[in-house]
Amino acid sequence: PSRSAHAFSVGLFRSWDHPEVVILGLAEADLPEAIVRVAERVREGERFEPGDLAEGLVERGAVAFRRVATRHYPANLGHAVWYHGGTHFPALQAVWADEAGHFPWERWCARASREAQPVLFESEPA
Repeated sequence: PSRSAHAFSVGLFRSWDHPEVVILGLAEADLPEAIVRVAERVREGERFEPGDLAEGLVERGAVAFRRVATRHYPANLGHAVWYHGGTHFPALQAVWADEAGHFPWERWCARASREAQPVLFESEPA
């Protein structure tokens, strides 16, 4: 199966005590910019936690943060795994909403949005 284009942070955890962040499925040119926006906001003191919603990180609209399951680290956070010497660091997936504002775990989410960004967490929190 083809893998979605993705980008991730390396060093947010060590430098700012903040989970690393991965985002998938945007246009390849937009991915690094989205991670840079996350990192800039963290450096300015903002914290993103599982379940949070944030605006202004991607042009598409809202982003939801979910904790990445460690089994997904090697395929999606490769250099961060090397940098941290293993999978003993927290990571969040920044999941973007489709044009109607639906997230991949929601029933009415557009198929293209759902397929572009496989979810890397175990289950949707209640």
